[in-house]
Amino acid sequence: MQSTYMLDPIIGKPMPVKDYDVYKNQPWFIKLIRSIIPIFYKLLPQLTILAVFKMASIPFRRAKHKNAKSVASQLRKNGEWNIENKKIKYYKWGKSDKSILMVHGWESRGTAMRNLVPPLLEAGYQVVAIDLPAHGDSSAKGTNILEAGKVVAEVFNKVNNLEAIICHSFGCAVTTLACSLTKIRIPKVVYCGIPVSTYKIIDTARNFANLPPQSIHRFDDYIQKNYNYSLEDLNLSKLFRKTNIQEAFIVHDVKDMIVPFEDASAMAGEHNNIHLQITENLGHFRMLKNTEVVQRIASFIHQ
Repeated sequence: MQSTYMLDPIIGKPMPVKDYDVYKNQPWFIKLIRSIIPIFYKLLPQLTILAVFKMASIPFRRAKHKNAKSVASQLRKNGEWNIENKKIKYYKWGKSDKSILMVHGWESRGTAMRNLVPPLLEAGYQVVAIDLPAHGDSSAKGTNILEAGKVVAEVFNKVNNLEAIICHSFGCAVTTLACSLTKIRIPKVVYCGIPVSTYKIIDTARNFANLPPQSIHRFDDYIQKNYNYSLEDLNLSKLFRKTNIQEAFIVHDVKDMIVPFEDASAMAGEHNNIHLQITENLGHFRMLKNTEVVQRIASFIHQ
């Protein structure tokens, strides 16, 4: 069946992209952990699943953006909101009756999409960003899509006249879940490097823990029991149908080595109101710094 999405021209400059093995040249303690976990799994499978899920929910680091000084100087306001028993750091640029919310990715923070702030301010928007739980200056030691999704759903109530959301990677999953929970009308959403399959995210954690492929079903059972969602329920293309998002724009690199391009392309093909912008050699992160991508995103929002 022919795809129904709009295929925009490819953006990107030729740059060498090296393939890599995520498990090659790992520190000795990671190799040790990967050798021990399967032993525990054989003895205590349920407890091991819980431990791996909890470990996968803890960011290894809290990002600090050294190049964010210029945009920080433009801040109109920053502070904290108390949401879901957590302190959530927020940032506001500009003053307008039209707002744009930015939701960052895993192990990042609210200033991740700082390059988008100037063109959005110039277009007359207020820009709001947050540090997700366990990220940046927000509280909590760990988080996941389901917990962060509830937080972002509450953030919607604190942002006046929300015209659009721009999100990256993990933030795309969080945003889509939040939109499905609230059913709030969102005119436009920009997905950068969207991880469509939550099943694949969990399977990556399983693989990293060196657990057998069939253990994915135990993860699914754990999530259903504790969060009332199956991994299939959390497929973002399916969740998108439960939202009130009017129009979406996916920006994804064909050589993204973190999140498969094929999944993003398939999601765009399943929805008439999703447009796809392909990039090449910008990877999973550099797209947020690319001038042409930034301009294309700003144009989509303002058109």
